[in-house]
Amino acid sequence: MELVSGLRNHCSAFAAHADRTCYHDGGHCFFELPPLKGTMPEKKLQELKAEREPLFQRFSNNPSQIHLAIEIKLIDDQIAECNHLIQKKTKTRT
Repeated sequence: MELVSGLRNHCSAFAAHADRTCYHDGGHCFFELPPLKGTMPEKKLQELKAEREPLFQRFSNNPSQIHLAIEIKLIDDQIAECNHLIQKKTKTRT
């Protein structure tokens, strides 16, 4: 129970720092990602990749900084959403 409590405190602090909403279910932490609507997914994809690279470098040098892994995961989720939107847009053109 203490681990879950610590996770909640850590996630809540990260969510507040990253301007994201965090909620918990059964010891798992979930973040609500900001919507991508209104932006071009190709442009957003490039921005996300540029944002992810320095975080990954920092995490590679400091693997104990779990907050970096969480932030990378959030960016990866947004990258996946952009890729999905790009594929969907490509399919509708053909």
